[in-house]
Parts: sequence; C-alpha cells; structure tokens
Amino acid sequence: GSTVAGLDHIDKNYLEDNGIAFSSAQGCNANAVSEYVISAIANLSKDYGFKLSNKTLGIIGVGNVGRRLEVKAKQLGMKTLLNDPPREALEGSDNFTSLESALSADIVTFHTPLTYSGPHPTYKLLDSHNFKHINNDAIVINAARGGIINEMVWETTQTKAWEDGNTYPYYPLDISSASHPFYTGKQKIIDTGGRVQKFEERFGKKK
Repeated sequence: GSTVAGLDHIDKNYLEDNGIAFSSAQGCNANAVSEYVISAIANLSKDYGFKLSNKTLGIIGVGNVGRRLEVKAKQLGMKTLLNDPPREALEGSDNFTSLESALSADIVTFHTPLTYSGPHPTYKLLDSHNFKHINNDAIVINAARGGIINEMVWETTQTKAWEDGNTYPYYPLDISSASHPFYTGKQKIIDTGGRVQKFEERFGKKK
C-alpha cells in the first residue's frame, strides 16, 4: 500500500504480474503534511527574523494538503495566493490566481500530483521558463513529487537559503525520497521488488 499523493513510485505492472494486491490511502496524511510545512515555515521565520503576518504564501495545488495549509496560514495572519487550475475550472476564478502570481509570493509551496499529460500536466511545472517569477529572497518548499520542479534549475537559482556557491540555494523540504525526478523505470522496479522481498522475509511468501 501507499499513503502518499503520487503513485509514480509504485510499479503496478510488477504487482499485477506477481498477483500482489495494492491499496492506496491517498489523503490520509494530509493534515500531517500541512502541519509539517507550516512548522517548517514558522521555524524559518525564526531563523531569518521575519513575521509571518507580513508574508504572502503561494500554494500550488490546493487539494487535500493545500486546503489545510491555507487554513493554518490564514490563522497565522498570512496572505495566501492559491493556484489550482482543476479547481478553478469547477469553482470559478474568484479564489484563485495564476501560476505566475503564486510563484511571486514570499514563500511558495507545492502540493500537486505528478502528471505528464491532460489539460494541466505538472511535470516540470516550475522550470527555466518561469523560475524568473521566483524572487531571489523567496523560500521555495516542495512537499509534492520531485519531478514537479526542474531540480537542475532549482539548484542553480538564488533563493532565500543561498549561502555560498557550495551549498544548494534552496531550503530542501521534499518529503519523499521516492519523489526524485530520476526515480523512474528500472529503479522503480528494483525498489518495488525489494519491498516485496522484505515483506516476504518478514511475513512469509504468498501461498
């Protein structure tokens, strides 16, 4: 089973070929993730000496996690900029803003699934063509899948946590090691098979 928003780390073909059932509990940890992100933001406000009530928070993806984060941010006096094209299409544009506008916030956090097709694909949603909207003094948090941000560009772009040329210029808060953009193909198969093997070693093989 899996509890995270994206399932790109699961090799479903391997599971099906080996007769292994799979269940997803997407959304079950949404509140925990939103608490994790708002806690990180609060810690950064202490580290860098700014007041949360003076900052805007751009939330990219306002689903299970993003909704809860919005509530917590507003309770702390933060202004929120919400970007969620699928929700905007259903609910209207009154409560939503463009991606470019959300990226211009003081703090930008990502909470979208990783998708490669459809009307609103999220793969490399933040890339070289729109990283210019991120302020040099901004804080960028990725609490979604790794492939949503072009990390090669992220690693060479100055943001709030920039210290010197030998450190990453961002505050890395990608919560899943399996969300790295290169975690695909053969590595996914190896990892899924490895997890099954460990489970069988502990509980015995399926009869």
